[in-house]
Amino acid sequence: MAMFFYVRVSAFDQHLDRQLIAASGHGIPSENVFTEKLSGKDTKRPELQRLMMATQSGDSVIVESISRFARNTRDLLDLVEKLNTIGVEFISLKENIDTTTPTGKFMLTVFGAVAELERGYLLQRQTEGIAAAKLRGVRFGRPMKRTFIITLSLLMMLALVACASESSDSAEVARLRAELDALRRESDDSKSSPDAETQEPESTAPSVFRDSLPPPSATASEPTPSAAPIPTPEPEVWTIRYYVDSFRQETDEAYIVNEDDFIGVFSNSATTNSRLDARLLVDKDDIAIILFEYGRNMVQNSSSRNSVSYAIVMRTEDDTRTEMTGSIPPGANRILVDSRHHSRVISALSGTGTIDFYIVQTDRTTTNYLFQVTAGNFSDIYESFR
Repeated sequence: MAMFFYVRVSAFDQHLDRQLIAASGHGIPSENVFTEKLSGKDTKRPELQRLMMATQSGDSVIVESISRFARNTRDLLDLVEKLNTIGVEFISLKENIDTTTPTGKFMLTVFGAVAELERGYLLQRQTEGIAAAKLRGVRFGRPMKRTFIITLSLLMMLALVACASESSDSAEVARLRAELDALRRESDDSKSSPDAETQEPESTAPSVFRDSLPPPSATASEPTPSAAPIPTPEPEVWTIRYYVDSFRQETDEAYIVNEDDFIGVFSNSATTNSRLDARLLVDKDDIAIILFEYGRNMVQNSSSRNSVSYAIVMRTEDDTRTEMTGSIPPGANRILVDSRHHSRVISALSGTGTIDFYIVQTDRTTTNYLFQVTAGNFSDIYESFR
């Protein structure tokens, strides 16, 4: 009697860690763990076929969730029927299903149908949400470069000054000229900066991240009290992408990620306040933080046995601090935020302004990471993603 564990994700850039931890927790040896990164849209999967051929009467096949075994009810029931025919037990941990009992067989059918229906609804909501977002004017794709936006603003301001001059409105001309001068100074600063194309506009909100950076330039002009506030659209920071299968083809499993890396700093025993690039990935199961030291060296866990734990402090613009925990599983390359904190993170990202993340490796307190996230269009994207 042997126990086997089947592990599957849909794409190469998805991680197997959660399922592998579940397999390890049941004491299943690595040679009995079958893993693959392929879409579950059908049963033509090499490792699945190897698993089916390796089992014999009295064995057990365990999965973390029935969605890992099959993506539609017909395939799920066919596979389980083949196992039961040769006397193999099928167990799903998430749904607590054991097919050796009549109740387990009934529940398998119910959960399989519900999972397939839920997947269909998800795809429908994604399609409808994206269409609705486009109707509201949300643009998908890479945002314009900052220097281009400044240049466009200069041209528009020049046109407004010309129109006001013709109407002999001296107060309006003075106000527009003041704003035009401020734009020119910002344009000059942007052109003289070596990283002009990649710098993010600096937020004026107080934050632990901002406190660690140089103060803003003293040349910025003061706003004129009579100037009418101009509504600013949320920056297009976030986008929806889809995981790919082994043939690099898009699957129907999507995730939210920032278009361009968030820039921060990191420190350890060898360096202080060196450049950090950060990505935040949100899918239906996980919230992951991916870090690149010096902008290129991905933070990873080189251990094949132990997880690396982190303490995470999230701070929003209203100075609300949330203390969280996370970890990088063995052999993985991203910090998974513990699931009990997911709703707090989603709520913060669905607001406005900036959010600070301060991360400390718990067993090496000299290693810490600090970066700032812009909420931007996350709320619109998340509505279409749910």
